Amino acid sequence: MYSVGLSPPNTAASLAALRKLEAHPEIVHQLQKRARMFLELCRERGINTGMSEGTAVVPAIVGNSWDCLQLSQALHRRGINVQPILYPAVEEHLARLRFFITARHTPEQLRTCADALAEELAKLNPKYLERRANGEATRS
Repeated sequence: MYSVGLSPPNTAASLAALRKLEAHPEIVHQLQKRARMFLELCRERGINTGMSEGTAVVPAIVGNSWDCLQLSQALHRRGINVQPILYPAVEEHLARLRFFITARHTPEQLRTCADALAEELAKLNPKYLERRANGEATRS
């Protein structure tokens, strides 16, 4: 909990963003559609997305901080910017990459990202994709 209010510039930026969303609800619908698509693409490829649902922040749970860091770097080399969330920010078995989907991401970008993520996970350790054999989701 923070004990100070937002600064005037941050408040103005927040108000401007809210006004834009109110004036253009199609942006919200586009974002929801893209986020749902990315989540489905990841799950189809056997990527552990935990209990993610209905949000534009999609995790790829790796469960090992070192592997998570290596995965982030491998994706960066492929032009994908995703930050690792490592211990102690999360418990070690919940180390993850956190993808922030936007309304401006194209379906092609999302497919490319999901494919690259699955490929790099398989290179690191095939067990990361085996958890979801036969399309069955595991919840973490």
